Amino acid sequence: MAIAGTAGLLVLTAVLSARDGLRRMNEVETWRGSEAAQRFQSPGPESLPEEIFTTQRPSPPVVDLNAPGDAANGERIFFERASVMCSKCHVVHGRGGQVGPDLSRIGAEKSRAYLLESLLEPNRVIAEGYASLLVQTWDGALIFGVVREDGPQQIRLIDAEGVEHVIPVDDIEARRPGLSAMPADLTQNLTADEIRDLIEYLTTLR
Repeated sequence: MAIAGTAGLLVLTAVLSARDGLRRMNEVETWRGSEAAQRFQSPGPESLPEEIFTTQRPSPPVVDLNAPGDAANGERIFFERASVMCSKCHVVHGRGGQVGPDLSRIGAEKSRAYLLESLLEPNRVIAEGYASLLVQTWDGALIFGVVREDGPQQIRLIDAEGVEHVIPVDDIEARRPGLSAMPADLTQNLTADEIRDLIEYLTTLR
């Protein structure tokens, strides 16, 4: 399968865990050339290899939401922690990216339990208007992003880098709803205390 530069890498990093990315890429290449792959040539959701949509889920950390967190540290994690970089996709009071939902009032709208579940299980509930899509074009490119437009002539996606991709419908070989653009293994980069601090910060946003 041809992986088109940055867009292909974004697909793999968004839907697969980082540590398995290179291995899974090889699996997809092997799958593309297999006899089984020939059965999935017609346009439609089943046209894309299942390997792209599966992840190995690590055991989630145990977080005590009854214990107090450090909101100041949570804010630093949100905006500054390179291994997490929440602000790359989420905006808070005008600061941050536009790929994911605006979190400026998340503390007034959602409970601590909801916030914890969203961090640990990002694919369980995807916010309305932020569904993702994986598109395979006829030239073999894979493009993954949040849907901004899904019309009869074109599809417009925003990838995890905030780059807009406009794809003519006639160029699409197959399409399939994707997983959340938020990495499923995000919390593997945080301790239980840091997750609690991040949640504590989010609850202050009103």
